[in-house]
Amino acid sequence: MPEDKLSAAEARVVQTLTNSGIYLLNNSIIHFTAQDRPAALLSVSNMQTAMELLLKSYICRLYHFEDILLPKSQSVRRKNSTLYLQDLAAGRVKTIGFQELKQFLRERGDIFSPVIDEGCCPCFGLEYDYLEGCFDKFQSIRNAFFHLGIETSDADSRWLEADYFSMLTLFISLLLREIDALDRSSAHGVPDYSSTLSSVGGDMLWQTPMDLLQKHLSLSAMAALRQNSLFMNSLYDFAADAYQTDSYTCSRCGRETLFLDVFDGFSKCVSCGDVFMAGYADCPLCQSEHTVIFDHLNIAINQNILPGFCFSCAKHPKVYRCPVCGLVYPYSSHHPIAELHFPCCKKHFHDREIEAFYDC
Repeated sequence: MPEDKLSAAEARVVQTLTNSGIYLLNNSIIHFTAQDRPAALLSVSNMQTAMELLLKSYICRLYHFEDILLPKSQSVRRKNSTLYLQDLAAGRVKTIGFQELKQFLRERGDIFSPVIDEGCCPCFGLEYDYLEGCFDKFQSIRNAFFHLGIETSDADSRWLEADYFSMLTLFISLLLREIDALDRSSAHGVPDYSSTLSSVGGDMLWQTPMDLLQKHLSLSAMAALRQNSLFMNSLYDFAADAYQTDSYTCSRCGRETLFLDVFDGFSKCVSCGDVFMAGYADCPLCQSEHTVIFDHLNIAINQNILPGFCFSCAKHPKVYRCPVCGLVYPYSSHHPIAELHFPCCKKHFHDREIEAFYDC
């Protein structure tokens, strides 16, 4: 049988693995937020299965489809492609389980091996062990439910409440991001499957867990997440550690999940995904640092002075930027500039009234 026909059949299965994983993930989230124990057990089971399916999809994309097959199915694939294709269409092909998936990733030195084995999270440059023990715990709860029908204990229920959303935020979203990255490289015909997880720079900062989940999950699952305070707290704590700065109220979604100047002048809300670029200055009114934004692209055509907005005190001080050296001076009528540091700053500073902000 021609290799291209075999590859096309396997490519369809790979996409089915992804679609089925996301379907189970949607159901897991909806059941978990229902807040009863039988539903929580079903959630854990669905998430565990979703993880396995998405990991298989990832391995097929980055390595080879054959790597997820058990030895017997590998042998049929090599020796009798016609029979193998029939087995594939009928769902008789056997694949490895979660333990074998972990061993495969470990042997390959894959980026996800330390995530699963040690709980380290390589997103946003964080390497802390947020997920230590989570994978084994999820698997044990799921196995106890399926094999013995055992209900969760009070301790397990409390553990799930704390770590279910961490697993979603710090692992599932990363797995989806890697799958997306591999799809993009394949679509452009570039045989480059290097991981975006190990890179540094803007892409790591821009694709937040919420961005990725919002792209792949259903509207009902996203609505359930947004209404869940535990998930939002998990998202906030993660972003606060990553950006190492305070957050402010986002004017778009109203949540206190906006982080200022996180990368090259851009600010990002990790809840709704709103992004904007601005200039930043300290506030002369409330003394907060780097919280005043101003339109740095148009300040030069406005006599080098524009009104700003402070995310801390919600006031509008004026901002002067020297057109020569670029130094920024925030001030107001009641809080004048104490000192202009260089001759160029003094030469080009010509205050102008902005009536709407005169009372600052």
